[in-house]
Amino acid sequence: MRHSYFYLKYAEVFWSGNPGLFFMLQAGVMVAARFALRTRIPSDGQWHPLLTSGLLVYMAADIDLLSLAVIGPEALMYAASRLIALGMALIYPILVTYLTFVVSVPPATY
Repeated sequence: MRHSYFYLKYAEVFWSGNPGLFFMLQAGVMVAARFALRTRIPSDGQWHPLLTSGLLVYMAADIDLLSLAVIGPEALMYAASRLIALGMALIYPILVTYLTFVVSVPPATY
């Protein structure tokens, strides 16, 4: 996803899209999604394969939608910002919980 931010940094050179609006929409959707879905996001420290793989495919499709914004209307860029934010809002708690509870636990000594 880091490449999408470099892509947006020069968005005004390529077309009339506004990177500031992109990031504002992304931040708003991320905060709203985290608040609305806070009880539904799994936080048990386990990777749920179907959910995780679905989120990764979803995020890849969102980045593809962003790349199509160069040849399509700028509305694609703003739609991609909202979809990327939703994916990030869902995958971040899963990743942090896993890293906190599973990876940081020292191995048992016998």
